Amino acid sequence: MESVEVTLARLEERIKTLSDEVRHVHKEVSDLKAQANRWKGAFWLMVAIGGVVGSLAHLFVGWIK
Repeated sequence: MESVEVTLARLEERIKTLSDEVRHVHKEVSDLKAQANRWKGAFWLMVAIGGVVGSLAHLFVGWIK
């Protein structure tokens, strides 16, 4: 059987690794949120362009019939 010290050392190393991974994921999520906030205006611009194109297509199709 392993000694208690060896087991504790392994657990401490695993905790350190997990803590580092959580920090990395937190940073990536923060970066993604910042990117989404930067492109928020572009989203609404695309919605507006889609609405205009859809309206023009609707008028065009109605005009053809």
